[in-house]
Amino acid sequence: MDTERAVKDDVMDYETAKEIAARFLGQPDASAGYSFVILDEHTIERPTCFVFFYESSRHLETDVFEDRLVGNAPVLVDRKSGEPVALGTGRTAGFYIDLFEAGKLGAEW
Repeated sequence: MDTERAVKDDVMDYETAKEIAARFLGQPDASAGYSFVILDEHTIERPTCFVFFYESSRHLETDVFEDRLVGNAPVLVDRKSGEPVALGTGRTAGFYIDLFEAGKLGAEW
């Protein structure tokens, strides 16, 4: 992946942003018995950013409520800088995107 080129040319595409989000999330310890899966169908794409939602592979396989992740904040990837930021969970993703686009949300969040 040539992240620097994609960011430099100001043409961050979905796949590049998704790879950045996946690296930012990492993966739980193997003993957890699941992995993080980005939910493509829930991704929000804006001119300034992508926002990725994710769930546990176990929940996606079993559909058992107890297998769901708790507190899994969406990950915003800045299309210009490539910087990933974990959003909050107390408000809608749109609320945090609006903060980001107003310059009031950054890596220190």
